[in-house]
Amino acid sequence: MSPRIVKQKFYFFILFSVYLIFFTNACSTVPTIDTALAQAEKAQTPQEKVEHYETALHHWGKDSEHNLSELYRKAGQAHLESNNLEQAELYLHRAILKNQSVDNTEKALQYYLYGKCLYRQQKLKASLKALDMALSLQSQPDYILTKGEILFSASEFQLALIEFKRASLAPSTIQHTAEMWTALSLYSLDRLTEAKTMTADVIATGFENWQTHLLQGLTSQQNNREYFESAVKQSPSEYKALTYSILAQFFWEQRDTAQLNRIIEDALVNDSRNSTAHYFLARAHIYQKKYDLAMANLDNAEKINKNWLAGVSLAHVKMLRGYIAFSKNDYQAAVRWFTEAIDIGLRDSSKDYAIAYYYRSVSHKKTGALANADNDMKKAREFGFSTDLPVKYGFQ
Repeated sequence: MSPRIVKQKFYFFILFSVYLIFFTNACSTVPTIDTALAQAEKAQTPQEKVEHYETALHHWGKDSEHNLSELYRKAGQAHLESNNLEQAELYLHRAILKNQSVDNTEKALQYYLYGKCLYRQQKLKASLKALDMALSLQSQPDYILTKGEILFSASEFQLALIEFKRASLAPSTIQHTAEMWTALSLYSLDRLTEAKTMTADVIATGFENWQTHLLQGLTSQQNNREYFESAVKQSPSEYKALTYSILAQFFWEQRDTAQLNRIIEDALVNDSRNSTAHYFLARAHIYQKKYDLAMANLDNAEKINKNWLAGVSLAHVKMLRGYIAFSKNDYQAAVRWFTEAIDIGLRDSSKDYAIAYYYRSVSHKKTGALANADNDMKKAREFGFSTDLPVKYGFQ
């Protein structure tokens, strides 16, 4: 072999060795799906989990022993913990679409997390459907509790109460939380004595959270501002809008317009897309006879949430529109709005139906539909209408 060929082979060997070392090191620095998953389990923050799970998904292949549906669920769960709600919804939806090969426990968890994600975006109808799917596969206290929260946010207090009682009976770490949701439902149903007793019983066990402070403020006759401030401060981000909603309702019923305006201002600073704040701002403007401003507030509320509003149903928005039309002597429009409110279904409260039927009756009478007026007045009386109810309701 000539010296020239030997020299060429030597150079080739050197170059090949360098390439092999570089390639081996490069491969060893690229995380595999297994290392990415291991790193996700050890991650200290939700955002780190997100990064590692997305790396694992990037390396997933059809021959992988890891289930794609579970990987999507884990990534979606990490996004949910990071409060990246749109990304969480995307990944959890993908998980559900590909969950044919997972067991019912995993399917139930996927539907539960998906429902929770939708709930936190105030997509209440869709979230309730997802929770029902989760519960049809596996009944867990967490799932029952979240379903109750969704119903509570939709002002379905009687139905929410049933779910909270179910969750509180299950021996679990959420028992006291479920009991406080039960107390809030009782308060919302005007069962104040029961709500106060249950709150005191839970506090006596040493349990304390934003709900205990909120209920102490709602059921006490004095020094409630300190309780309310503590409730707002301690409430997790996903419950801030609901906390403001309950406080706004309380101050509205007390006709404490100064505190009501302060709560609304705080709520909108915290989240300008708080539909409930816009709703109560409309009620305050109606009380001040500023009807055009009130209608603009209701427009904002409906633009933000076209399905159910947090803490107030869409039917209540329609009813306020009806009263504004009535006050402006547009009786045909009033009939239409009150009819929509009744047809959608008002929350579990007789006074709401009494008010709706009464004002529709008067509107019918103004338009000359006397038979309809008589029928509606009978309905209003069946629901307990009295002459002082409009003033109590804030309609003058």
